[in-house]
Amino acid sequence: MYSFDKDLWHVRGRARVDSETQEDAEEKRSESPTSAVGAEAPRELPNELSAPYEVPQFPIEQIEKKLLIQRQLNVKAAECAQSVRSFAGSEAGGALEEAVRLRIPDDDEVDIVLPHFQRVAISGEDTSGLRRARLSQVPLEDLQQASSYLVQALEIRKRYMEMSQQSYSTITARFVRNMEADAPQNHLPTVKVPKSHIADHIVHPPFKENKDPWECPNPDAKGYTIKSDRGVFNLYRQEGGVESRVPYKYITLTQYIQDMNTMCNMIADGPLKSFCYRRLSYLSSKFQLHVLLNELRELASQKAVPHRDFYNIRKVDTHIHAASCMNQKHLLRFIKKTLKNHADEVVTLHKGTPMTLKAVFQSMNLSTYDLTVDMLDVHADRNTFHRFDKFNAKYNPIGESRLREVFLKTDNYMNGKYFARIIKEVAFDLEESKYQNAELRLSIYGKSPTEWAKLARWAIQYDVHSNNVRWLIQIPRLYDIFKSNKIMNNFQEFLSNIFQPLFEVTNDPNSNIELHKFLTHVVGFDSVDDESKPENPMLDPDVKIPEQWDDEENPPYAYYLYYMYANMTVLNHFRKEQGLNTFVLRPHCGEAGPVQHLVCGFMLAENISHGLLLRKVPVLQYLYYLAQIYIAMSPLSNNSLFLNYHRNPLPEFLARGLCITLSTDDPLQFHFTKEPLMEEYSIAAQVWKLSSCDMCELARNSVLMSGFPHEMKQYWLGPNYMKEGVAGNDITRTNVPDIRISFRYETLLDELTNIFKSHLSAYQYSNGPAPSTPPPPNINAPIVSLKRPSLVPLEELSAAASFLTEALDLRRRYMEVSHQSFPPDLASFLAAHKTSSSPRHHVSPNVVKAMKEWDYDAVDLQMAATPNDNLAYEFDDIPSKWSEITISTAHEEASENPDKMSNNVRTSFGSQEDTEANLQESSDPWSCVIPSNKNYVYRWHGGVVHIYRNEFDMQVSQPLNYQCVPFNQYVEDLNKLGEMIANGPLKSFCYRRLSYLFSKFKMHVLLNEIHELALQKAVPHKDFYNIRKVDTHIHAASCMTQKHLVRFMKRALRQRAGEQVALRGGRPCTLRSLFRDMRLEAHDLNVDLLDVHAVKNFTLTTRSYTRCGLCSSTYTSTCTTSTSICTMYTR
Repeated sequence: MYSFDKDLWHVRGRARVDSETQEDAEEKRSESPTSAVGAEAPRELPNELSAPYEVPQFPIEQIEKKLLIQRQLNVKAAECAQSVRSFAGSEAGGALEEAVRLRIPDDDEVDIVLPHFQRVAISGEDTSGLRRARLSQVPLEDLQQASSYLVQALEIRKRYMEMSQQSYSTITARFVRNMEADAPQNHLPTVKVPKSHIADHIVHPPFKENKDPWECPNPDAKGYTIKSDRGVFNLYRQEGGVESRVPYKYITLTQYIQDMNTMCNMIADGPLKSFCYRRLSYLSSKFQLHVLLNELRELASQKAVPHRDFYNIRKVDTHIHAASCMNQKHLLRFIKKTLKNHADEVVTLHKGTPMTLKAVFQSMNLSTYDLTVDMLDVHADRNTFHRFDKFNAKYNPIGESRLREVFLKTDNYMNGKYFARIIKEVAFDLEESKYQNAELRLSIYGKSPTEWAKLARWAIQYDVHSNNVRWLIQIPRLYDIFKSNKIMNNFQEFLSNIFQPLFEVTNDPNSNIELHKFLTHVVGFDSVDDESKPENPMLDPDVKIPEQWDDEENPPYAYYLYYMYANMTVLNHFRKEQGLNTFVLRPHCGEAGPVQHLVCGFMLAENISHGLLLRKVPVLQYLYYLAQIYIAMSPLSNNSLFLNYHRNPLPEFLARGLCITLSTDDPLQFHFTKEPLMEEYSIAAQVWKLSSCDMCELARNSVLMSGFPHEMKQYWLGPNYMKEGVAGNDITRTNVPDIRISFRYETLLDELTNIFKSHLSAYQYSNGPAPSTPPPPNINAPIVSLKRPSLVPLEELSAAASFLTEALDLRRRYMEVSHQSFPPDLASFLAAHKTSSSPRHHVSPNVVKAMKEWDYDAVDLQMAATPNDNLAYEFDDIPSKWSEITISTAHEEASENPDKMSNNVRTSFGSQEDTEANLQESSDPWSCVIPSNKNYVYRWHGGVVHIYRNEFDMQVSQPLNYQCVPFNQYVEDLNKLGEMIANGPLKSFCYRRLSYLFSKFKMHVLLNEIHELALQKAVPHKDFYNIRKVDTHIHAASCMTQKHLVRFMKRALRQRAGEQVALRGGRPCTLRSLFRDMRLEAHDLNVDLLDVHAVKNFTLTTRSYTRCGLCSSTYTSTCTTSTSICTMYTR
């Protein structure tokens, strides 16, 4: 049990949650703010207002009420979990009943921990996309259509994943299975592990030091016949002399094209795009609010975990190429060391003649002394941006393909000896770091059916193995090059070279035992190449099959991926039957090129790499979120190739809840340090200001995405890592707070629940009664609780509130003295709640009383029905309770004398018609009240006028009681404000409040924009153009436009040329003579000649007030004349 986390509430479920044992009661009493923890001394809370030995500030009744509310929330959470499981059907049998009671045998005797944090929930009619009748600011039928599209897309992915034995999000799968009429009642998880006691779970690493890493099961040969049928390999068995196909199911090309067209139509649907965009915006805003409200809680949870921090949690580089897994300095040292120690080894053939390593470098006129990082020229720079051809050339050290062949290839004259050495050095560095792991990608080109055997022999011969490394096989899309070089005749040969050796070794492992052993360390397949190459992204129904594709044109991305998927599907069925490991598809997808690549990835791939184009396709981005598809992103790689770092969507994806991991891609080209993965994390954290919780979440995602064995993931993440939500998180191993996990889990459940609920309602409307299922889960969370808005200790919060109250009171006093306006509500608030002592060190009794009456940790889930009551509850911090006093008083006055209140309103504001009539009746705009002469006398004193009734009062220094703030008091108050704005806790408090207000407004607009627009449309005759607007900051001397000024000057020059307008040398001067001195006529004037418009140089802005510009000192007379004109026209 996580007793170290004070923010977690431990719930021990039984048949009835409210039936508590004595032990539970003791435990809950220990959580009381006034109780001791265990046998230790009484705990002093940071928000304790009195000494521990004094009478508690919080009465026992309030404490019990607080605990009761928390228990009710926990019970509600348990009911939500029960409804979620009920909505998904009874596929898990009796285990679900135990899960509802929060105590399942499969939980390995670990109590479910419900994290206590401030949740974000929406009350009222939500127009952001879900919840009520108008959910996405679209008509109801559009909403139902959008939900149906999303459900259909999720069903498509589920079908493809289950067919190919790839994993699928269990949460989403549960919702999708419920929609299927013929849904199976029992679902087989991807990884099936027998139940075990917690004592049986691994505590030490699941691998042994002296164990043979290549040891693996060796099943008997099946004796199947392997044949290709329209590009997909099938297996046939002999039964009674008759050959029959083994019924391994896979998606046909026709079905694939049909599904792809369906998906492409979805992403082009207008209402669906609007729906998904608004939901993604909502998720971003919700995460921002969550961080503002719970960031310090998450940090506190992390600090409470001993021995765990970001540096010693497991991280997996899920996208890294083996040929570039070292940095450039490492490669340079390795080349120098090899040239120094193995110069006489034969490494290649040149025109049939063997060449030693020394001879290779002599042919380039190079020695070890000459080699530098700059000479290697393997690092990407600004010249590789959008130049994939130049990037590929960086794989050749010193621009020589021979060096790449010698050092970075597995298939060369030396059978990859040097490449194996440098890979083992990289693996050794990973083992030294202990907590970093990598999934290296090795290439199979498909040029020859012997490639697999050579690659396996390379790995086994040189023992290229590490517990920190797993392999993926990348298949470059290079058929067009092979075809143009006459290496193969059609695309079927390409597929045969890749997949036939795999089927043969699975059919009979003894046919190539090295390949059989090597495949046990292979995770899956990757498809690589430049995605930006021009192609037709869509497949036609009459597309050629691989046997007929004999053109030199390269097949499109969707064609490659389908045949990799289809053959992998059959292969996975076969290997599963043999009791061997299966493979997944993890292609490069969405880095560049058309968005249809992401459609292929959504349908066919378990996870993808890059996914940058998701930022342009909100429908697919939302689907990737709902399906929880992991995306390995490499911001430094993208920065050099396709997208600048600051435009990378990774932080936005992470905030919205997409499953994102950080990866390096090619450290040789993009990184400088010995630990490229840590370099990737550190730069991301600095640029995007990621918190420790964010980085630990990314690291946890990388382990979940990786293909490392189940036992190793248990050791890294905890024995229950496959469970949903908080039950699957072990903060002592992942360092991810349960608060973050719970937030992600509840948010996903909320999205799925509302979508499937809307789809069910559409189904009922169109097809009569829906399938008989329990109602979908209704996730009710407390409304945003801002009673501790800054999540700081109470004394700091009280000090901040006192500072702010004091500052507001200062302004009120200054405004009242000077008869300037001050908000009346705020003035009433300040007048009613002045503190009786110094606000810096004591808390007002009213504050204490409000704190006693208010429960900080929970609020009533049901808002009051009337608008007036809602008004009182809309205030979100401690002073809101004070505001309720004023509001309730106003309500009482209104109820006692409504006529008086209405008369006051009419007297204060009047009607618009009356006001306009009064303005029209006033004929003289200068008419005003002229008071009688007071005959007062005045005298200056200290720079301030003092007024006296008569001379005698002035002599005895008895001025009228016209208050003024003394200068000394002003200086003192100014110093006080200076101290306030420099106060650290106050700055943090105000910054967090301003951030909260900004996020809250964004959320308000997202949720209520359509309501506001509807209210505006309902008002007749009023829109933006016919409402009053006031320019509150405009200078009279420049209130006209330059065109207006030119026209006015021309008209004045024509009509009043003889009018005296200025004095020159003491003599009157006419307007005509002024312009004649500047040699200007009316027709010469234009806007450019005036030169009064502001330019880029800000220092010249004030000079633009001078018409016709200011001349240099050489033309003094002209300058004087111009200034005269300026003065004349601005008077």
